[in-house]
Amino acid sequence: MTVAGRRNSHKRSSKKQRPALPAHPAATAPAGKLPLVSPDLYRAPPPSTVRTNASVLELAQLVKSQAYHEQKHSQSKLRLQKSLIANGISARLTRTGDLCHKILVDHFKSDQKSEFAALYNAIHDVRNSCEAGRRFAMLEPELNSKASKSNDDQDVYPAGISFLQQLPAQARETILTFIQSIRTNPSFLAGRLSRLSNSELEALARFHHQPSPQESILPQQASRRGTASVRGHPQLSPMPSPIERLLAFHRNDPLYTLLHTVFANSTGPDSPEDSRKLDIWATTCARLIAENKGESLLMCVMDSWTAMREWPAKANLEICIMDLVQEGSFLVERAEEQTTGRSSDVRGKHDLLAEEFWTKAERRLFEVLDDEPGAGGIPEGILELGHAILERMDDPKKQRQAEIMIVVKWFFNRFLANGVAYPEVNSGYLPRCRYCC
Repeated sequence: MTVAGRRNSHKRSSKKQRPALPAHPAATAPAGKLPLVSPDLYRAPPPSTVRTNASVLELAQLVKSQAYHEQKHSQSKLRLQKSLIANGISARLTRTGDLCHKILVDHFKSDQKSEFAALYNAIHDVRNSCEAGRRFAMLEPELNSKASKSNDDQDVYPAGISFLQQLPAQARETILTFIQSIRTNPSFLAGRLSRLSNSELEALARFHHQPSPQESILPQQASRRGTASVRGHPQLSPMPSPIERLLAFHRNDPLYTLLHTVFANSTGPDSPEDSRKLDIWATTCARLIAENKGESLLMCVMDSWTAMREWPAKANLEICIMDLVQEGSFLVERAEEQTTGRSSDVRGKHDLLAEEFWTKAERRLFEVLDDEPGAGGIPEGILELGHAILERMDDPKKQRQAEIMIVVKWFFNRFLANGVAYPEVNSGYLPRCRYCC
């Protein structure tokens, strides 16, 4: 064998002993597809961000930054807590001002000048104190200044801790469970209130404003209504004075607590909080109407719901009443002339004019109430509550009873009669504080 032959045979033997390599996925894949067996094979490893060595200066900066953010967090938390408290006090003062406004109207109707002046001055004193508190708050130093607070104040009033957090755990859990049951379970509040007697339900509503019966300026009708107003329902116990009610800020009013303290302030009819509140109180009112209980409580609940929304017919009603007062001035003159004595022909003529005037006034009043939805009718708040009450009553007789309660007893006999006789009851003519009242 030659040398060339030995070399060729050695090359052939080396080719046979070489192991076969696995095929590349791209070679075996169909055309147009590239299967990725392991995506990590095609990715570059990310650069390492972990540093094993750090200087003391960098650590000091990190510690300082952490302390700064913790301080800002505590300051923001304290500011938020103060804002919530300020909003709650502002809402209480606003509703207390509305209550005192209605009491002022009652003092004006009964010509109680001294009581009117005392309550009016008290309202302005509260307003001035709120203005002074606001100006003092603007001059308050920063929250991070340690000199503004002593160590004793920090121990007695810890920053950012509410009174619930200072209670024992068992007492706090009981209170929160009770409030949660009122807010989330519609049958809970309805069942508790339906178990009370009528006198106990009236005791819940006694701190709310109860408008006095309207008396006519005509002598014949005034004498009749005057005797009927004397027979009003007796007081359960001595009521606090209007000034005491103003300074109490509804702290001793259980119905106010159930209506406004347990639930947040109204932010609109479509908000989740208002929907929850409507569900709870519509169920409660439907239960009380079905059991013929708590009429005075129902009236106060309807008054509170009306105050949450606007009444579009208020401005048009005031214009209508001013026109009717000018046109009907002859009725007062006729009442004065009756004392002097006139002939029967003159009296008959005046009776026809009076009947024609009352018919015209009634027609114009219903035209104002039957205006377009955005300018008349029943107040929006009571429409919202009334529809919710009727939806929760299946018996047609009970639904009819609820309609009579809402439309006849509350709207015509209470709300509209009070608004027609004294439109300033539903008007914001009382000077108010721009920030709290």
